[in-house]
Amino acid sequence: QRLVNQYRGQGPAGLVSLRRGKPSNRRYTPEFKQRVIDIVRQFYIDFGPTFANEKLREKHRLKLSTETLRQWMMAEGFWISKRQAKPKVYQPRYRRECLGE
Repeated sequence: QRLVNQYRGQGPAGLVSLRRGKPSNRRYTPEFKQRVIDIVRQFYIDFGPTFANEKLREKHRLKLSTETLRQWMMAEGFWISKRQAKPKVYQPRYRRECLGE
């Protein structure tokens, strides 16, 4: 009923969430993010996001999702996603010569 009333009063614009464009309430603090990035830069620069996340939980008692860590590592340039990675260039292998050619 609330949505119907908003639609009648404001039209289609009344159905759009008022939180749109605002940051999430569940986001990590910038200090926490910087701390994690500094630790990864210092100890785990050559690790993948999953393994780095395991080490952060195990040795530093920092808990965050692997996907969040992957996004942060990509933003800092520590990790390149498979989509962005350039495919390897292979030398073409020509067919062997056959008897009678």
